[in-house]
Parts: sequence; structure tokens; C-alpha cells
Amino acid sequence: MRRGFLEGVVLLFVLSFGACTSVSSLKEIGQSKEKASVESILQAMSLREKVGQLILMTFSTDFVNEDDSVWQMVEKDIRTNNVFGYHIWSGNVHGARYYIDKMQEMAKIPLVFVADFERGVGLQYRGAVEFPPNMAITATGNPAYAYLVGKAMAREARSLGFNMTFAPVVDVNINPDNPIINTRSFSEDPKVVARYAIQFMKGCHEVGIGCVAKHFPGHGDTETDSHLNLPVINASADRLEKVELYPFREMIKNNVDAIMSAHIYVPAIEEEERIPATLSRCILDSLLRKQMGFSGVIFTDAMGMGGIVKNFTPEFAFVNAIKAGCDVIINTNWPADSAIAWILRAVKRGEIKEERIDESVERILKLKQKLGLFSRFRKDDDEAYTKTIGKRDFRKLAKEISEKAITLVKDDKGLIPVKESNFRNVYVVNLYDVKTGISKNSFSRGILERVENAFSYTFDISDSLCEFEGFLGRSNIGCEDLVIFGVFCRCGAYKGHVDIPENLKNMVRETLARCKNVIVYSFGNPYVIRNFSDVSTYLCGFAWQDYAQSSAVEALFGEIEISGKMPVTVPGVLGRGEGLCRSQISAKSISAQKKEEVSTLRIGYPHEAGVNVAELKNLERIIKEGLADSAYPGATFIAGRNGIIFYKGAFGKLSYDKSAPATRLNTIYDLASLTKPIATTSAVMILYDRGMLKLDDRVCKYIPEFSSNNKKSITIRHLLTHSSGLPGWIKLWEKGGTPAEMLSYLYRIKPVAEPGQRTIYSCLGFIVLGKVVEKITGENLNDFLRDELFGPLSMNRTFFNPPDSLRNQIAPTELDPERGGVVQGKVHDENAYYLGGISGNAGLFSTASDLAIFAQMLLNKGSYGSRSFFKEETVELFLSPQNLPPGSKRTLGWGTIKVDSRKVVAHTGFTGTAIWLIPDENLFAIFLTNRVHPTRENVKIEAVRKKLLASLIRLTQW
Repeated sequence: MRRGFLEGVVLLFVLSFGACTSVSSLKEIGQSKEKASVESILQAMSLREKVGQLILMTFSTDFVNEDDSVWQMVEKDIRTNNVFGYHIWSGNVHGARYYIDKMQEMAKIPLVFVADFERGVGLQYRGAVEFPPNMAITATGNPAYAYLVGKAMAREARSLGFNMTFAPVVDVNINPDNPIINTRSFSEDPKVVARYAIQFMKGCHEVGIGCVAKHFPGHGDTETDSHLNLPVINASADRLEKVELYPFREMIKNNVDAIMSAHIYVPAIEEEERIPATLSRCILDSLLRKQMGFSGVIFTDAMGMGGIVKNFTPEFAFVNAIKAGCDVIINTNWPADSAIAWILRAVKRGEIKEERIDESVERILKLKQKLGLFSRFRKDDDEAYTKTIGKRDFRKLAKEISEKAITLVKDDKGLIPVKESNFRNVYVVNLYDVKTGISKNSFSRGILERVENAFSYTFDISDSLCEFEGFLGRSNIGCEDLVIFGVFCRCGAYKGHVDIPENLKNMVRETLARCKNVIVYSFGNPYVIRNFSDVSTYLCGFAWQDYAQSSAVEALFGEIEISGKMPVTVPGVLGRGEGLCRSQISAKSISAQKKEEVSTLRIGYPHEAGVNVAELKNLERIIKEGLADSAYPGATFIAGRNGIIFYKGAFGKLSYDKSAPATRLNTIYDLASLTKPIATTSAVMILYDRGMLKLDDRVCKYIPEFSSNNKKSITIRHLLTHSSGLPGWIKLWEKGGTPAEMLSYLYRIKPVAEPGQRTIYSCLGFIVLGKVVEKITGENLNDFLRDELFGPLSMNRTFFNPPDSLRNQIAPTELDPERGGVVQGKVHDENAYYLGGISGNAGLFSTASDLAIFAQMLLNKGSYGSRSFFKEETVELFLSPQNLPPGSKRTLGWGTIKVDSRKVVAHTGFTGTAIWLIPDENLFAIFLTNRVHPTRENVKIEAVRKKLLASLIRLTQW
């Protein structure tokens, strides 16, 4: 007579538990003592107990009272029926951890807890992270993301007590009309599917979570949802071998823990008509076990699905699944008592041999041992779920994948990135393939936040064309507008379709007839473009979660780059591996990043800014002494700290003429070489942020004629650090009568030193740099900076070539007989003047108040108020010394000075201007004069600047 189960458990402890305590990973299996422990358990079990191990039950972790019949049944199934484990459907994370622990404590043999975590634990539990679908991961082109998703999912799952996941999906989606696989597949290429699935599994295994590859022998080429009916795969045996079976073979080679069968009929393998793989001995035993050599556990798919229940009685299905080779039956519809009774009857009548049951139970026990359940299942082994679920790093990973997955399929009219100024109105129209109560989603809100004249509408499967035509009539959409369709169409169990219905297709077609400026963005099914292939712009994001919608908005407006590649072929539109690229062209909006508003300038008292008032009086005295010494006829000075302007003053007059107007705080000055850091360097920073330029790009990449006379190796970095070897300054206007001739001479000029070997402060280098910016942007410096920086910063009195109407508000510069007298309102630098007033070395005009905003923006590391103009790391890079040439303290576009251990980032201008930034003190100062009036021979300002800087350093010393 067979020993009782409890006696066998005692024997198990004696024989094997000590040997099993070291089993803590999926790789540690196969030792002889462990094998003995499995045999001991098996020998100790009755037939009924063994049959119980073949049954996987389902449970939701929503609260249920202990005297409720649902919980009473769970307790019976664990204590009496000895079930394999539980497929947990949903609930909340607290309930999941509580019930899994409680259920595990009741079990004689540890339970396996498994769930469909294809897209992460967030797929089932609020608060956990839901990752983008597999197709999105492949669109990034980086298999490492599959590994990271597997690992992150496993950590969340493990923290709740789960030990397996029904993932990864290794189906090869080669049918665009597949209603149930679609974006769940990694690709239409079997090798790509295998590569990404293996990486996902490695991530899971590293944490200790087992994987179930599905759906064998491959569910990718069907137009039927097996949740509803029995799909038929009409593929030849040769095609199946090359496509469907390939990923499963690779998973087996890499030690996949289990494989799930599919409720699909494959005539090329199964001889009997309409027998699904789950019930097919030819498919599971002959093919999977014998030919492919799989020795792990075979799960059925859920036995309550239409492919089974519409064609077979439950008893027939359960019994024949075991006969076909299945080890674990996912029992979603019937009591465990019934399932066990059906199988026991089959054994009793000789239809199933007990040896066949033993084979499955032995594989099951080995799986549980492989998962470490006999040795390590204790609560304190796992991460605290409250610190693991929804971890910031996991959410960041999901967002990052969603960004890099975005694929621009076509953009015939060049609508990406969207420039709202090109359109009268922007309409966001969301289309859902299910009935939804959503009015505005994250996609709509993101666009509405960025575009003033934007309007949002939502239509779903319940809306008629008449309702949409009513919207068209009211909105008066025309050729001057832009319409952005967000198409939310994704596969789901029991839907039976993965396409938008005809009424919604007609909405898009009707819009295309009225307006050619149409963008379609697919949040899910990438194949929907087949319904309206004449749309000019089409993007696929594959994912639909809120973070994916935010990424979509950022991509549309050029706030992130677009680099995704299609994992599948869109027939007649795009091939696998293709996709257009777009560089980032603007910083992410603050609202999109959900950052708090950063410092803007306010006027306050010196003590509020932490400034030494006594030293401030000394600073003011220095400025007045310079004025009395005729170092300059007038000046303005503004200083701020911690976002507070603690001093602002205007001194003297615009000229030495007694009748000259007094200098005012809004007096406009010719900034001269301050143009280099404020205009040209800022423009380069914008292009660098957007990936449109690299610091070590050769200049001749953008200006090919610059390569003459041994200048091929000069880079953008060389120009910014004044280490290019170019001469400092020559009279270009004497070398050519037109700007084109001047530039032609400059591009052919010979360097006076090797690049990177000497510091030669070069106005010529920055003239070239300004032209590089203009080549890349297609705009002159004034227009580009007005739109991208000065305008958004409200620096309304900062520009090249100021209008004549402001002439009387501009400080005059030098008396120049060759230019008709005193220069006022025109750039003082002759090269810049003869180049048309807009140049990379000089030509910018501004006020101290405007420059104070610019300075504070840099101290804020690129942000001001509600906008971000540069990435923080870009500001830090450009304000850091480059050691080029070695020993130089110059940054990219700026100079640095060290005064009393304080690092000062600074620049001066020939006309008598200066800007000082002391980042460690969050302090800036702007000093503007017209010291060259009436002659450049006046150099007294040098002594004044030195005294001012020394006083500035002392302002924060007490």
C-alpha cells in the first residue's frame, strides 16, 4: 500500500531539504540528491493527490471574507485537492501579497503563482508598471530593453509572491489581420522574435521568475481569436519549421521553463480534423517532446476559451489534453473536484495510464524545485513590495522604451515636427475601436497645452458618420488647418477584431477630402494605415498607456528624436526595418516633464539676496569713479542673486555732450563680442541639444570650401574654444566688396597655428561658426534666435540690426568718418557691419534688463519660468573649461576666471560691455557701457572691470 502523503513529506524533509537549501536560482538543478527528493515526493503521493497537481486554478485577489464560499473553495482546493497553483487574474497589490502568502502557507506542496505579465505586473495590478507591448520593444532596435523589461517585471512579480509568468509571447505575427497577437508579438521575423524573447527570459531568470513561452506551435498567422473560435493555421510543414517553430526551438535551447499550447488547428501536423494543438498528440508529444526535445512542463491555454468549449465537452477536453502530453491544465471554468474526477475516471477505465500521470507530476515537481520553492519560499526572501512595485526606475524604463519605439512610417508633406504657427487651427481627434467614456486623454491634453488654437474631440465605435459630419460642419475644417488623429486600436481577448470599424474609417476619409494636412498616430495596431494609405503622415507608437501618449506628443512637436524602425511589414506602405528619423529640435516643455516652475527674476532688497550692503556701496562707487574719470560717458549695471535683482542702476549720459539724453535702464547697447556667448554659442547649444550638430564635427562638413589651406581638421569645438589656429582679426571688408566675397576669402584663409595647440582669440572663427548655424537652420542668426530663445524669454530689446525707430534709445559708439560720423544703431565692428549687421562675432544689441533674464536662465541650468531652453547637462558642458589647448580655462564660447577660489564664467565686449556669472553663488552681473565713444583709444575701462569683479566676489563675503 502506498505511504500516506504526510508521511512522505516527513521523509522528504529527512532525505532532501538540507540538500535543497542552496537552490536559489533557476540554473541550479539536476543534482542527484534533488532528484531523489522529487522521487520521494512522488512516491509519497496518492493518485488523487498527483492528479490535483495537474490542475491550475484561478483566483482574484480582491477582498473576500473567510466564510465566503469562494474562499472556502480555495482552501479546499489547496488543502484537499492539492492543486498545482493559481493563475491570479486581478485585484490590488496588497491583496495579492496577503492572499499569496496565506495560500502558500496552506499548501503541502508549494504552489506556483502565475499571471499574464506580458507587459509587466501593471497589466493586472494598479500601481505596478505596465510596459509597452513586445512590438514596441523591438521597434527600439535594442534587445537589451527586452532583458530590462523582463528583469523589472520579475522584481515586481517576485515581491508579491509570484514565481512564474505566462510570457514571453513567441508567436511570429505574419498576418496583419491577426486579431489577438498583433503587437503582443516581437516581430514577423522568427529570428528577431527569438532574440528578444530570450533576452526577456534572461531578465526573468536572473530574478528567479520562471517563463512560459506561448502559444505553441505558433499563433501568428490567423484571423481568428482562439478566445472565440478555433483558428486554423493553413501553413505547410516547411513554412511552420522555418517560421512558427523557430523561436520555440531557440527558447528550448536556452532552457525555457515551460511552454503553453495553443487552441489552434494545424492540418499540416495534426492528422485528425479540427483537433487543436492542446489536444493533439502529434503536436505536443511527437513534435514538441520527441522531435524538438522539450523536457519541461507543457501548459494548456485557458480551457474556457471558445476554441475548446465550442468544440468539445470539458471532460473530453481535459482528458485528451493529458493524453496529448499536457502537464498542467489551466482550469478557468470548472471546480477542481470535477476536473480531478474526469481524469481519475479516465485512469480507472484505462484511457490514461498512471505512469502517464507520474511523468507529468515528476516534471511539475522538478519545475517547482527549479523555481526554488522547496527551499527558499519565505516572505523575507523577497524585496519589500511597497518599495518595489511602481519603482521610479521601472516607470522611467517604460517611458524611455515608448519614446524610442516611435516610428515615423511616412511624412510626405513634412508635417513632423509640428509647427503650430503654420496652421490656422489644430484639431485632435481620438478614435477608439471600443465604446469609451473618455473625452480627453493624455494625448489630447498634451497637444492642447502646447497649441493655443487647438481643439479636441473623441469618437468611438458607437458614433455614426452623421455625428462626425456634424462635427465637420461646426468646426469648418479646411486646408489651412491641421488634423491629428489618435487611433486607439489594439488586440484584446474576446474582441475578435483589431481594426477600427467602418464608421471611424469613413471619418478619416471624409477629413482627408477636406484637409490634406492630416497626421495619423496609431496607439496600437501598426497596420491601420491600410485603411487610408493616402494620408501624408503616419506614425506608430505601438503602445497606448498615458506615458506612451505623452511620448507621442513630444515626438510630434520635436521635443524628442524619432528613431524607431518597423518590426513588421505594413503591406504596400513600409517594409520591416524601415522608418524615417527626425532629430530633436526643441527642448521638452516643462508641462510635459511635469517639472516645477524654476526661478524667474524678481526685484528685492540686497539682504533678501544675501548680499553685503557695505560692499554693494563700494561697487556703486567704482562705477561712478569710472564715469568721473571718463572711462565711459554712461553705463547701466544690474546684479542678481538667487533670482532676486538686488541692484540696478543707470549712470551718466549717452555721450559726453552736455545736452545728451541721460542713460536709462532700458538703454540699448551694442554688445560687440558678447554676441559670441549670448547669440552664437546659444544657437550652437540649441543645435547640440537637438542632435543637429556635434562638437567634434569638422567645420568643412557644413561649409565644404572651408577645408582649403589645411583646415580640414578644424572642428566646432575648436571654434568655440578659440583653439582653431585661425587669425584673430583681419579687415575682411578690404578683401571683398560683398559679404559673399568676404566670406569666400575667410574660408580660404590660412591658419596661423595647428588646431588645438594655441589659444588665439578669433573673431574670424566665430564669424565662421555663425555661418555654420545658418547653414544648418536655413535661417539667419537673428530670426533663429528670435524664434527659439530671445522671443520666448521675452528679451524684446535683444536683436541684430535694431530698427531705426529705436535709434535715439541706443548708446552711440565710435566716431567713424568712413561711415559718415558717429555710429549709432549700427554695429560698431566693421566686419560684422559689412557682412550685413548679422554675424557670429558681433552685431547683437540688448539691454541690461534683457541680459539679466538670459543670465538667470543659465544659472537655472537652462530653464526660466515655465520653459526649458537647454538641457541641464548641456549648460554644464558649455560652461565647463575644455582644457583645449592643454591648460586653457576657456569653456565652449565663454572664458573663466578664478578669483578668491570662486569660478567666474565671463565675457567682455570691445565696446565696453561685460557679463559675469558665478554659478556657485547663483550670482550674475551685467555691466554695459559705450567706452569706445567717441574713440576706441580710451582703454580706462579695463581697470574699472577688474575692480568691479573683485567687488562682485566680495558681495557674498561677510
